[in-house]
Amino acid sequence: MTMITVTIWHNVPVDGQGRHTGMLKGYQPGDPVVRVFTYQADPAAGPEEIAEEAFAICNGHPCDAAGTDLSRRYYARELRSLSFPGR
Repeated sequence: MTMITVTIWHNVPVDGQGRHTGMLKGYQPGDPVVRVFTYQADPAAGPEEIAEEAFAICNGHPCDAAGTDLSRRYYARELRSLSFPGR
């Protein structure tokens, strides 16, 4: 079975005082982003389901055992939730 790579990126802009600004203004064109996590997914699920699964995994609400392992690995790296843009 051919898998696809899912890549999670974090928006990381800061203001002149070093505070994360993404929470207040969201992503703006030109904002810096960094790749923080990748994993393999089954493309048969479809793009919407893959995106929903990634959101669940990276918010600590995985749907199955494989997602639970990915979520554990994501948070073991001390990464923030996808729902919260600041650290």
